[in-house]
Amino acid sequence: MFERARRFIPWTTWAIVALALALRLAWLPLRPPHSDEGVNGWFAERVLAEGFYSYDPENYHGPLHYYLLAVARLLLGRNLWSLRLPTVLFGVGAVWLACRCGDALGRRVAWMAALFMAVSPALVLYSRWAIHESELLFFSLLALRGWCRWRARPGRLAVWEVAAGLAGALATKEVWVVHAAAAFAAWWVWHHSRRLVGEPLVAPSRPPWRWVVLPALACLGALALLYSGFGRDPEGLTRFFAPFAIWTTRAMQGAGHEKPWHYWIELFARYEPAALVGLILSPWAAVAARPPLRQLVLYGMASFAAYTVIAYKTPWCVVELVWPFTFVAGWALARLAVRARPSLAAALAGALTIASLVPAVRVNFFRYADATERYVYVQTIPGALLPVRLLERAAAGDPTLHDAPIQVVMKLSWPLPWLLSDFRHVGHWHDDQLPSGDSAVLFVDDNRRADVEPLLHRRYFVVPFKLSPAHAQASVYFDAERFAGVRPARSRTFVPTPPPAKPAASPSPSATRKTR
Repeated sequence: MFERARRFIPWTTWAIVALALALRLAWLPLRPPHSDEGVNGWFAERVLAEGFYSYDPENYHGPLHYYLLAVARLLLGRNLWSLRLPTVLFGVGAVWLACRCGDALGRRVAWMAALFMAVSPALVLYSRWAIHESELLFFSLLALRGWCRWRARPGRLAVWEVAAGLAGALATKEVWVVHAAAAFAAWWVWHHSRRLVGEPLVAPSRPPWRWVVLPALACLGALALLYSGFGRDPEGLTRFFAPFAIWTTRAMQGAGHEKPWHYWIELFARYEPAALVGLILSPWAAVAARPPLRQLVLYGMASFAAYTVIAYKTPWCVVELVWPFTFVAGWALARLAVRARPSLAAALAGALTIASLVPAVRVNFFRYADATERYVYVQTIPGALLPVRLLERAAAGDPTLHDAPIQVVMKLSWPLPWLLSDFRHVGHWHDDQLPSGDSAVLFVDDNRRADVEPLLHRRYFVVPFKLSPAHAQASVYFDAERFAGVRPARSRTFVPTPPPAKPAASPSPSATRKTR
């Protein structure tokens, strides 16, 4: 069996996949959890507690990610390894799928594209985050792999791969509709421009209906199970289309994440040299390449144009823009190797790889919390979690702390709800809400301290606290009696103001007379 695997998957594929795995797995818990990771981890906790995920269209994400995180949490416990391992595996799987597209795109093209994907700063960084982009990338490549397999060797497996890729995208993130529109636009342009570029007007074969029915039914059934909470929330099916009206408004208005139209070009220029080369060469490839690469080029250009028009831009969305252009760069280098000098093509491929690997290592392992890096976006400050670690250490020595009241009086508090999941009595207070009084620990925005401190009657150790550049400055109050043995460093003591003394009552006239 191993000999067969070696025959069909050359060592080059394994080397590229090993590189991708090493970059995504090494020191995985190094970076503190992002607020979005905390949200996703909390949803996974709810899945385990309630047995299903109740699909919320205002969350803008499908249910698959939360079920996968829940399985990892069940197997590995609540930690950053279990939170991030699923996305790591999807990110590595996407690189492997890119390698497997060589039967239709050419082995050199596929290998170089996979190599550029393996070292891409964005694809490495966001595979190390527990967010949806890595899964959407995987399912996009799975659909591409099925399409390439069909072009090379039409069969049932190709249909299953395309169907699974499409279903996985639908179960992962609402932006699948943008990519579906981009794919249709690419097909339309390809179909109507074949005569202009001299492409033979021979349409690719279509699969027989009997090959399509079973994969389609299976994937629709899987989607129905996921969106209905495996039958426990049937109304989730009716909410499937609800997010698109909401998201369309959010996407075009920006919702606080507005970026200029050239935002993606700036990211490509700073971090993604191979994708930048592919983007620049795309108009040429759209004319000179042959299917299915030409269709992929048109799809990449249509996706890039759509994301450029959309005002809502967060840096992790670049994941879905990078990968098509790595194939264009690979195609250009392969063409150079065949028609000119192989040594020059190899040198350029090596230079592009190193130019991507250097920022990938810098952003992922050294400057992962440096706000000057464009990919670092609302990142949790490493020192912010010291109060949480102190609470966990204290609870390890005093298990009763897991049942002690903890109050969070913060406007924005993620990823705290996930980090405090092991504590059973955590109250979260927003807007004008206030806790009733003392607690073992209180997390309080500084602009709410004047409201909270008059309610406290115990002594506390107070530590400054700030989750990220986007969060307000806050303070953490530790009960001085319960945390006397582990007093936080650089803390001050809060002493409650004693209530004003009641004025002495004036003696009544009758009492005065009796004294006399």
